Amino acid sequence: MAGPGAAFRRLGALSGAGALGLASYGAHGAQFPDAYGKELFDKANKHHFLHSLALLGVPHCRKPLWAGLLLASGTTLFCTSFYYQALSGDPSIQTLAPVGGSLLLLAQTAKVTATVHGKCLVKMEKALNLCVEDKNRKCVLM
Repeated sequence: MAGPGAAFRRLGALSGAGALGLASYGAHGAQFPDAYGKELFDKANKHHFLHSLALLGVPHCRKPLWAGLLLASGTTLFCTSFYYQALSGDPSIQTLAPVGGSLLLLAQTAKVTATVHGKCLVKMEKALNLCVEDKNRKCVLM
């Protein structure tokens, strides 16, 4: 699947690998300043994983460049600000989170309103509606 969206599929795979590495670091090696830092890190990591999956579906959009740029930049701004605050305790770059969240909302809106080829919308929806196990091993719909 060549084209402008193929690079975002690769970026989604790399982002997913990065999310997995950060999840391992958060579970085994990170020193959080407080319990809120751990909670914030886990939330950022969950969003990182889910938006990495969304990047995998970008090549199937009618406008993959727009959807991919919005998703990639939104994920970067949103998750990075939370990762930083969770690990350092410093909320100074927390103002980037609403900007990143707004970009993510725009990206999701662009994907929903854009015409998507064939069965790809169904595949993307299934990927985004994954069940994630919480700490009590219950299946929670995201």
